[in-house]
Amino acid sequence: MHASPDPQQALTVVTFLAPFLPYLIAGATEAAKGLGKKVGELGGEAAWKKAQAVWKKVKDRLTAKQKAKANVIAVDPTDKEEITSFVKSLAASLKAEPELAAELADMLGQDESVKKVIAVNESWVQDIVQKGTGTQIVHADKSTVINVRQES
Repeated sequence: MHASPDPQQALTVVTFLAPFLPYLIAGATEAAKGLGKKVGELGGEAAWKKAQAVWKKVKDRLTAKQKAKANVIAVDPTDKEEITSFVKSLAASLKAEPELAAELADMLGQDESVKKVIAVNESWVQDIVQKGTGTQIVHADKSTVINVRQES
């Protein structure tokens, strides 16, 4: 049994999904053209398949406002205000749906490909705790990475 969800879990979900949202959200046909190259940059095929599975699990449970936030993030995955707002909203949803929180914890907590934090150009990554064993890779390029750590 998993502990009750906290905002950190929502941050992990949103941070993981954000760079994939342009490719996951229907109607992002222009973004889909660059999918092959981007998948390689974002952790490879395993990360893409995991993003698809997490999005499938989450998308139908999002409120209209949460879907709107996801759409904004799909257009600009670096929009700090929308990401922060989406994290807060998703944290409340996960608290109300502990079974979803547990499923997401299982999905995101066991694959080493998820233990990558990539922040490029003007990206922002803050307060990430990755639980479990394995290797953590942090790649920053003109980015701000604050308080990213791995705990067993």
